[in-house]
Amino acid sequence: MGYRHQHGYGVPQACTTAVLNYIGIARQTVASMHRISGGHTRAAYPLATMQFNGIGANPNCDDAVKLFRAVCERGGWVTDNLADAHELVDKLPDRAALLFLKLAEAGHEVAQVNAAHMFDTGQALLFYPGRIPLQDTDDMRQHGKLLAQRYYEMSAERGSVSSELRLGDYAYYGWGASVSFREEGEADDGANGHAVFSSPFHSELQNKLQAVDHEVSLARYRKTADMGVKDPRMQAFVARGSFNVGFMHQFGLGVQQDLQTARMYYERSRRVEG
Repeated sequence: MGYRHQHGYGVPQACTTAVLNYIGIARQTVASMHRISGGHTRAAYPLATMQFNGIGANPNCDDAVKLFRAVCERGGWVTDNLADAHELVDKLPDRAALLFLKLAEAGHEVAQVNAAHMFDTGQALLFYPGRIPLQDTDDMRQHGKLLAQRYYEMSAERGSVSSELRLGDYAYYGWGASVSFREEGEADDGANGHAVFSSPFHSELQNKLQAVDHEVSLARYRKTADMGVKDPRMQAFVARGSFNVGFMHQFGLGVQQDLQTARMYYERSRRVEG
């Protein structure tokens, strides 16, 4: 019906009516892309085009971008590789991680979260040079967290509540890292207060392990706590973020001690988690 009203096939052309027909099912594609059938995705593209150009409604670039993104993330190449990756997670984790990485670099949020989790937990060891199967070392774990951080940051930018929470943990425990080229004369001995380890691929490239930063951690947790998510599976992360903010206010970590604020966030955590 949306298509007919948009183009005037069998009915008088009415773009506003077309938008209303498209909008009911197309916006579901954005809310739950991994569960929506292809038919709904087909409605997302014309609606995105109409909203971008202000046809049948006022121009709305934000909604148009979300819908265009939903169409891209529902393509056959995406869904096939995502399904294959999930199938391989337990049997061949490195192969699964590689498929997630391909989708993650293309901007797929779910794949970014999955890739980050696999590296974070040591389930995948891609790109670690000279690794010995089943051997677990501190260097291997740190290598995994360095990769995981990138994909947590990418997915957090896309609104992933779980990734935002995990980046708060990274700052709280000092797991984060930054990559830079060593300046001339700079010692590789951690004298600047940060642990340093060199890249095995480039002698001038170094990764600096960041110190614990409670202020950054608190900001991440607060952002998580303030996220309005409707998916029940995501509400547990919001509840955890609220609890962590309460904890940090209770003990004055990264912020002045404030028991009233701590109580407020504890109560919010209890309500969200039900």
